[in-house]
This record gives sequence, C-alpha cells and structure tokens, in this order.
Amino acid sequence: MIEAPIYGLILAGGPSTRMGENKAELIYHDRPQWAYSAQLIAPYCREVYFSVRNDDQIADMPAELMLRDKPNITGPVAGILAAMESNERAAWMVLGIDMPGVDRALINRIFRQRDANKGVTCLMRDGKAEPLLSIWEPTVRDRLQKYASSGKSSLRQFLQQEDIHIIVIDDAMSYKLDSIDTPEERQNFLRKGRK
Repeated sequence: MIEAPIYGLILAGGPSTRMGENKAELIYHDRPQWAYSAQLIAPYCREVYFSVRNDDQIADMPAELMLRDKPNITGPVAGILAAMESNERAAWMVLGIDMPGVDRALINRIFRQRDANKGVTCLMRDGKAEPLLSIWEPTVRDRLQKYASSGKSSLRQFLQQEDIHIIVIDDAMSYKLDSIDTPEERQNFLRKGRK
C-alpha cells in the first residue's frame, strides 16, 4: 500500500470563549501560537493549513493558509472534514491550537509510528485516545462525514468505533497534551515553564 502524503492541519477554529481571547494569537514560545504550531509540524508535512471559522479570525495569517470549517458541523470535526475535502488524497496531521506543550519529540513519535493501514494514528494517555494530535488517513473521510451528518461531534467517541493505531505515552509525558483553555490554565502553564 502506498502511503498518502501528509499535510498539516492546525485546528484554530474554536471561539476561545473560556480563554476570553483568541488562543491562536497567544504567545507561549516567543511567537503567536498559530505560527509556533505551524513551524512545529511543517518538517513532517508537505503543506500546513489552519482550520478557521471565518477568514479574519487570525490577524496576520495569509488567507491562502486558511481552510474554513464545514458549516452546520460543530467542533474540530468541522475542520478535519474541511481539510479532507480540500485534498481527498492526503493524510492530515492534526494539532489543536490550544496544546502549547506539544513538542518536536511527540510530533516525531506520531510521524514515525504512523500506521497508514488504520484510519487514524493517535496518542493515548490516561486510557483515552487523543484526537487533537493525530494523523487522519483519507480512508476514514466517508465514515467521519457520516458520523458528523448524524449530528455527532465528539472525536473521541468516533475513534472508539474505528480501527485506529494507538501509541501509548507514559504518564510523565502526558502533561504535554494538556489543552490550555482558560487564563488560569495559561498562567499555570507559563509558571511551570513547560515549553
């Protein structure tokens, strides 16, 4: 089987309601999180795009890098489906914009242990698959579309019914996958210096 080429998708379409400001523009690593995230996964991808709700969501981002979320679908599913429809032959390495602890070691691990024969390759921590750092193969697109069309939006629930490749990480690394969604969580992350 010939592996599909990998393209990158930074999930940046969320409303950032709990944070109170756009999580894509927050600075954790000396540059806006959208720019840091793209730089992090770019060596593993032919091209990197950003899932957004609307074209002016992220200041200073070139419009050609933005993929508008699929309408009438909620959550990250909307971004992943939009990417899959923009290039049906690509596999998509997905990274959530609100995960500033993700580093090159985790990206390298998921890239090297990818199983293109499975619908999704993802990390597992605390007994749960982590869909927001994962590789989605083109073979899973129709099933994800059907799932979303039925009104469902939980990526974790979708993964539970799929034949996926799991990469278990140890507890000492699991904090790197934390989603930083509130000002308090951001301050804690910055105070601990987890970069």
